[in-house]
Amino acid sequence: MQTSPGTVSISKLEQTLRVVLTGEIDSHAVDAVTFAELESVGTVSEVVVDMTDTTVLDSQGVALLLQLRQLGPAASAVALVGANRRVHNVLRVCGVEKVFTFVDAPTNPTP
Repeated sequence: MQTSPGTVSISKLEQTLRVVLTGEIDSHAVDAVTFAELESVGTVSEVVVDMTDTTVLDSQGVALLLQLRQLGPAASAVALVGANRRVHNVLRVCGVEKVFTFVDAPTNPTP
């Protein structure tokens, strides 16, 4: 299985923080996101993480997801959209899967 280098994209629309994780979310991808960058987002009412194209999630990626929880009100649940079985298993093994809400990726309707 070929994997691709990971990227982390962060955007904010009103009170929703949207994070897109693609490829391998490891220390190299996470290092590109600074703590100051996350703090500059401020408090948001909702955190949505698109993991549809995430192929690998290591401990640094798990740490990033846990940091994102701190941006919402009262350490709210972070919605993980489209997380595959491998990612779900990593979170389970780390003992943190229950702090996230898993949402199926939307399917494109057939025209």
